Amino acid sequence: MTAGAASADLDAMVRRFAEKYAYDEGHATTVARLADQLADRLAPILRFRAEDRALLRHAATVHDVGYYISGRRHHRHSAYLILADDLLEEYPSSDRVRLALLARGHRKRLPKPPRAWSREEGARFGQMAAVLRLADGLDYNHEGTATIGSCRIGARAVSVEVGGVDLASLQRVLRRKATLFAAVFDREATFTGMPEAVARA
Repeated sequence: MTAGAASADLDAMVRRFAEKYAYDEGHATTVARLADQLADRLAPILRFRAEDRALLRHAATVHDVGYYISGRRHHRHSAYLILADDLLEEYPSSDRVRLALLARGHRKRLPKPPRAWSREEGARFGQMAAVLRLADGLDYNHEGTATIGSCRIGARAVSVEVGGVDLASLQRVLRRKATLFAAVFDREATFTGMPEAVARA
């Protein structure tokens, strides 16, 4: 089986799992797209491998499946379902643990990496969780309209250009979602509006 075929099989497996738990496909797709855009723009400060990008996309797809059980502590319910459901039994075991921890870590306190992980694995996990949180925050209202423009990476801050949303209405959410980014990258994440003509293009 080629790498492309294996990746497509995992994509389909994750989608079937998410559908089982009545996920919000529009929100999940938007968060995956935004996470991918952020990963592209932030590549100079990321340690992602190709498989990390796929894992981030899968985490975006399943991060909210825990709502099927309850909205309260849904991040923990998402992690439980990911580890317990047989639909994901063919998902690579080590990546399945990371998938569950990313889903749990998309809000509230970030779970501690397993002791067996190397420092590099722990650093990549923190970066993926930070990117996932920003992407989730930018579609907090589940409108599916946000898009990422350019990102200016400085020594102490990253400025993210965003179009398609009212940033003023998301200010509190993004401030909360960006705290992990600041801790992981030692840079503050700020958000500016994209020129309307660019956002429409």
